[in-house]
Amino acid sequence: YQKRYPVRWHLKEIHGYEAEKITYNYENVQRQVGNESFTQSVYLKSISDNYNSTVQFNYEKKFLEEYQEPILNDGDGNLKLSSTFGQYLKNIIITTRVNIQTIEFKYQLQNQIRQLVALSQLEDTDQDPILAFSYKDYD
Repeated sequence: YQKRYPVRWHLKEIHGYEAEKITYNYENVQRQVGNESFTQSVYLKSISDNYNSTVQFNYEKKFLEEYQEPILNDGDGNLKLSSTFGQYLKNIIITTRVNIQTIEFKYQLQNQIRQLVALSQLEDTDQDPILAFSYKDYD
């Protein structure tokens, strides 16, 4: 008989002095194996405060070539729990009382690895990214 147990903790709330509060919300991806299920991965979905400001995190599915699904049973039939992150961060939407800002993450695939190459602000009239990244090949 197998039993579920926590292997990670995720921050839920922070409280300040003057009743300030920051709340973290997550999305759990469940995986079914036989009659049992487990949390395969956890994604931060949003951060909000009691002043109606939010940061929303949006993800897209990775290509199957980018990650390997874990083998879930050992030789004795026990579940082997392995985190698999099948999504990548696509954009962040920052909402305040006076502004909405979208930061888009741009990637390139190199040897089946997703590499961050640029951050762009969608509301910006300048088409150049706000940050750009490059990588060196090491053989």
